[in-house]
Amino acid sequence: MNTLDYTIAELMVCAIAAEIRDGEYLAQGIATHLPTCAYFLARRTHAPHCYFLYSVGCTVSTRQGPLSLLDMEPLALDTPLRRVGYAEIVCDMLPRVGFAEFSRPAQVDRYGNTNNVVIGDYAQPKLRFPGVGGVSDFSPYESHRAFLYVPRHDRRTFVESLDFVSGVGHRPAETREARVARGVTGHGTQRLVSNLGVFEFSTAGMTALSLHAGVCAADVRAATGFEVEIAPDCPVTPAPSPEALRLIREEIDPGNARELEFLSGAPRLARIREMIAREAAPTQDRTP
Repeated sequence: MNTLDYTIAELMVCAIAAEIRDGEYLAQGIATHLPTCAYFLARRTHAPHCYFLYSVGCTVSTRQGPLSLLDMEPLALDTPLRRVGYAEIVCDMLPRVGFAEFSRPAQVDRYGNTNNVVIGDYAQPKLRFPGVGGVSDFSPYESHRAFLYVPRHDRRTFVESLDFVSGVGHRPAETREARVARGVTGHGTQRLVSNLGVFEFSTAGMTALSLHAGVCAADVRAATGFEVEIAPDCPVTPAPSPEALRLIREEIDPGNARELEFLSGAPRLARIREMIAREAAPTQDRTP
């Protein structure tokens, strides 16, 4: 991808932004830099009437600013349009207004069901995660459009069988009537954006809608732990426009927080420390 004039992070940001509809409430998690960058980009381009539902402080706001590790809280807390409790969000707002959310799964199966609870046996897990972060509350609602993003597409994430089901996707060949009968009125996980392509979920499984430039079907199949439908003429994911790249690099995320989610372990810690040091420095010294 070094021959391209954009990064995979920037391509994913634009692919996520393309899914957003004007006027939607966009739920933001904590440290979810890629979708947050995409939400800000969508509001600056084709969706100027969107609202941000900040998980920090549970506020509804239209404020946005450069992505930051130190300065994000004022966007949510200083001048929100409204402060809302979690129960009000789930019980009052979700049934009445359109929500969209991009969440990052620890595991996802071919039908878009997700796991963000444990790896291994629930009683004695190999790894325990902080929890579902509202995914299990939001995903059954018909008004909620559930999307996923995965910065590192591999077989540890894309699995044949989940260790625990915490997010609602689909069941094979299940009818709408059967779905409603088990108490799920929502449409399930719709799409997923990864570093390899854009994919759609249905009762038939996962289908590739587009593959990123330089990615072939064999790359996707090698990195996925189940069968995925990829048409021979599967299109290439549209490249970011020059204006989108300018907005991302100069106004929305000049500090390059969008790349954090591609790192783990020591490299991620080093990048976080570097970003904090730069943000804490005098304003004139803050350069990407």
